Amino acid sequence: MSTSKATAARHAPKKVGRRKLTLPVVLLIIAGGLALVSLVRLISGADDITSVGQVAGALELAVPIGL
Repeated sequence: MSTSKATAARHAPKKVGRRKLTLPVVLLIIAGGLALVSLVRLISGADDITSVGQVAGALELAVPIGL
């Protein structure tokens, strides 16, 4: 009589990580943001939303956040 135990192989649970953003998804997000800004500009009549100074200011404020 043997006293050995049969051990079942245990599978490690799959990690549920964050999904990576693919290039098409990033481009769709950018296009959606641009369309939203354009729609707000058309509805409100505020042409200053897309002026050069406004866009430059938004980029200057976004760079430290992105870093």
